[in-house]
Amino acid sequence: MKKVFSILATVFLFIFSAQAQYDYNNKVQFGFDLGLGTSNQWGNAYDAYGKKGTIAFQFGFSLDVNFAPCAFMETGISFNKKGCRIYGHEWLENGGPLRLYDNERAIANLFYIEVPAMIGFRIPIEYEVAWKILVGPYFGIGVAGERKYWFKSPENAKRDMLISSFSENYESRFKRFDVGVKAGTGIEFRRVTLLFVYELGMFNNYHNDIYHTLNARNSTIMGVVGFRF
Repeated sequence: MKKVFSILATVFLFIFSAQAQYDYNNKVQFGFDLGLGTSNQWGNAYDAYGKKGTIAFQFGFSLDVNFAPCAFMETGISFNKKGCRIYGHEWLENGGPLRLYDNERAIANLFYIEVPAMIGFRIPIEYEVAWKILVGPYFGIGVAGERKYWFKSPENAKRDMLISSFSENYESRFKRFDVGVKAGTGIEFRRVTLLFVYELGMFNNYHNDIYHTLNARNSTIMGVVGFRF
C-alpha cells in the first residue's frame, strides 16, 4: 500500500511540476468536435439474436472551462448516431428456442442530442503538447431514429418493414432518454485534440409492452477530432 501511495504522489508531483512547461492562458475555450466509430447495444433483449455493431458518429460544439493549469471541465452539445444490427430470430418460449423467421436481419438507428459533463486532466509532455484524460456522465435525448427489418415469413414470403425507433405506436420501442458514462484519452497539440472516446449507457433504454424484463443499453467507441478557438 505504501508503494501505491508513493507512485501516486510521484505522478501528481510530476503533473504539477510540469505545469510551467505548458502555457494555458485561456480560462474558457469554445470549439467543435467530429467523431466516427462503431456503436452496439448490450442487454438481455438480444439474448435470442446474433448481434453486430453499426456505424456511429457525432458532431457538435464544446466548451472547456480551465479551473487549473492541468485541470478543466468539458461540456457542450452534440448530435450523435448510435444503434446496432441483429440477425437470426430465435425467441425463447417455455424454456426452449422457437424459430419464428429465417434469414431475419434488422438495423436500429438512434439519433440523440447529447450533453456531456466531464472532468479532464491535461498532463504536459512538452511545450504545447499534452496528454488529456476525461471522464464523466453524459445525458442524451432521442430526437429521431428508425428500425428496418428484412425477413422471410414461415409462408416463405419475403417482407421488409420500416418503423420508428422511439414511436409509442409499437409494442417494442426505445426510450428517448439515455444516460451513461463517457471517458476519453488522447493527445492535444496546440488547438487540435485527437481522442479515443468510449460511452457506456447505464440505464435501460428499451421498452416492450409484453416482455417487461427485457433491457438494452448503448455502447459506443469513437475516434474524435476536436478544435478549440
